[in-house]
Amino acid sequence: MINALKLFLVISIQIAVAGCASVSASEEEMYEKASALTKLTGMVEVIVVYSDESSRLSDAELLEEATAHDPTVLDQFENYDLRASQADGHAVVTMCDANGSEALLQDLGCTAGLDTHYWITELQEPCATEQVNAPTCR
Repeated sequence: MINALKLFLVISIQIAVAGCASVSASEEEMYEKASALTKLTGMVEVIVVYSDESSRLSDAELLEEATAHDPTVLDQFENYDLRASQADGHAVVTMCDANGSEALLQDLGCTAGLDTHYWITELQEPCATEQVNAPTCR
């Protein structure tokens, strides 16, 4: 009887630890992506602010131009849909789920930290760079 109770306790603890580990790994991944996204947004910000032709570039072209010196930066986002655009003369970069239907992270080039962690909220936000929910850059 005592051995069965010990076995049950050990299995219960292993299941609980495994469950917590998977949640932490997901959170850890999103925070790593957030850090990488702020760096990428800074690169896009340079193109938006200092290139006279940036207003004519598409999302993909903005990202390509910003990472031309190191295209491997985009490798960190290979399982996600990235959108890049401009708002009020600054970069806006949104990381969405793989099929581009839900926004997960959004960053404005004019702020130091990541601006919106959509993945934490219960609301599903559409994947769009036009929708800026952070303080306006002024």
